[in-house]
Order: sequence, then C-alpha cells, then structure tokens
Amino acid sequence: MTATMVKETSPPFATEPGPRRRARRRGVIIALLFVLPALLLLGALVVYPVLFSVGRSFFDASGTEFVGGENYAEMFRDPATLKAVRNTAIWVVVAPTLLTGLGLILAVLVEKVRWATAFKLLLFMPMAVSFLAAGIIFRLAYDEDPDKGVLNAAVVSVHDAFTGSSSYPTARARDGEGLTGQPDGSYRTSSDADPGDTVALGLVGVSSGDLPTESRPAYDAAQRQAAADEVRGVVYLDFTPGGGGEPGVVDREESGLPGVTVEAMRGGETVASTTTASDGSFRFTMLDSGTYTLKLSASNFAPPYEGISWLGPALVTPAIIGAYLWIWTGFAMVLIGAGLA
Repeated sequence: MTATMVKETSPPFATEPGPRRRARRRGVIIALLFVLPALLLLGALVVYPVLFSVGRSFFDASGTEFVGGENYAEMFRDPATLKAVRNTAIWVVVAPTLLTGLGLILAVLVEKVRWATAFKLLLFMPMAVSFLAAGIIFRLAYDEDPDKGVLNAAVVSVHDAFTGSSSYPTARARDGEGLTGQPDGSYRTSSDADPGDTVALGLVGVSSGDLPTESRPAYDAAQRQAAADEVRGVVYLDFTPGGGGEPGVVDREESGLPGVTVEAMRGGETVASTTTASDGSFRFTMLDSGTYTLKLSASNFAPPYEGISWLGPALVTPAIIGAYLWIWTGFAMVLIGAGLA
C-alpha cells in the first residue's frame, strides 16, 4: 500500500526518452549551423568594427597613448559636431511632427470632398517617384538662377512687382568724363552746375539690346538750352553703334537712358530729384542761385534681385525637409485615413 502511494505521487513529468532528446539536440545543431554564417558575417563586419572603434576612441591619433574621454570632449567642443547634433534634432523632432500633422489634416479633409479617391491618388503619386528623381526635381526647383529655379522665379517676380529693379545694373561712367564713382555705388558730377547750365552725363557698359524699348536718341535733348532758374541735362549711352563718335560728347546716333533717377544736391543734401524721360533728358526748375552737384543714385545700378539661396547654410535643412514632406505626406495620409476609416 505504501509503495503504491509513493509511485502514484511521483512527479507527472519525467526525463524525455533518449530518441526524442537526441532529435531535439540535432534540430538545435542544424539551426545553429544555418545561423552560423550570418553570425560570423555579423560579428566580422559589425560587432568587431564597433568594439574596435569604441576601444580605439580612447587613444590618441597615433593609437599609442591612452587619453580616456578627451576625444569625446574635444568632439563636442567642435562647432561642426554641435551643428550636426542640432540638425539631427531638427530632423528627429520637426520632420515626423510635420509629416504626421499634414497627413492627419489631409486624411480628414480629403474624406469631406468629392472625388476623394482622385485627390488621394494625386497626393500619393510622389511615393511612386524614386529618390533620385525627387532629388533632381528639387535640385532644379531650388536652383538659385531665377531662369532655372521655379521657386526663385516666383520669389523674384513677387519682389520685382512690389520693389522694382534697376534698369542698368551693368552701367558705369567713363573715367575722366565728368562723373566720379562713390563708395555707395552712386555717381556724382566732378564739377558743380549752376542754374542755366545744360549737363551731359554719359554712361557705358549697357548693351544696345538691353536698352528699354521706349529709349530715344539723346542728341536733341542735349542741345536744348536751360532757363536761368533751371538745370537741364541728359543721361545717355556714350557709345555710337557701328563705331565712331567722340567720348563725352552726345552724338546723333547715341541713345538716351530713360528711367534714371537724378538728384540735385547742395551742401551734401538732396534738394530735388527727378527721373529721365525717354530721350534721357531731365531738368530741375525754380532753383535758387548757387552751385549744385548732380548725383546718379546707386539704385540706378543695383544688381537685380536674384532670389533666395535655398540650399545655403541657413535654409538647406528646411529645404530638404520640404522635399521629404512632398514625398511622404501622401503615404502618411493614406495610412492615417485607413485608420480613421
């Protein structure tokens, strides 16, 4: 009776039979043999280089002197490292946040419009573009040349619509012909003008093909006599097409430069300002007696606005994030829309 009770109360599990144990061990060995090549490659190409690099980082450049954490301290004192950490933080925080937010907004809005499927298809299409093609597209879009870059072409158009641009960015005065260049880019007459004088201000460096369509010959305007209380003059292109002509003298074939801002200055202050007509002529009337210096302001020769340097140091990270959003926002919209549905 006692022997029977002991036998019945023994553990319900017992050691596996020999054949089953051998079969399981053989399965483990076969699995390890299949995994072994991958483990060897992983160890040789990833684990060992990582461990070696970590150990090597505690030595100097020659690898002989132990310097501890000095290399890490020096690395984080480097502005380039801090900039890389900042840019990485921007990518980790800003890009996913914008992507998720835009995807959620579009997922909600698209469901409330007709032809929702068509809109989803259009927004998802950038995902079908390879990263190489997307890079080429945005490299062209961000090009600094307004004639090539779409974004800068739009920016320049808006800027010029409100601010305008100079008509003669390449114009300059001949040396020794009555105009003296100033540090701010303007030109002033070398000698003063009195009421009753007529002044000819010649410029060069403007191609005949770049002249405004309303430009007219300046010869007749240069021959007009000024009244006793006014200063007359003409701003002209001191270049005769086909050659010939005399520098500093208005010839019959030479064109006036319309739209040039001319200022009359006295005592270093501007007392009057005007803009040249189609033949380059200008005049200041009702002037007090005395001498005046004529000035061609720097705005006449300012280089054209070239737009924004999208890929410069200040905007390259937002520009790349913009390209990233263009590619992935449609994908986020589809996933979030599926979740909402």
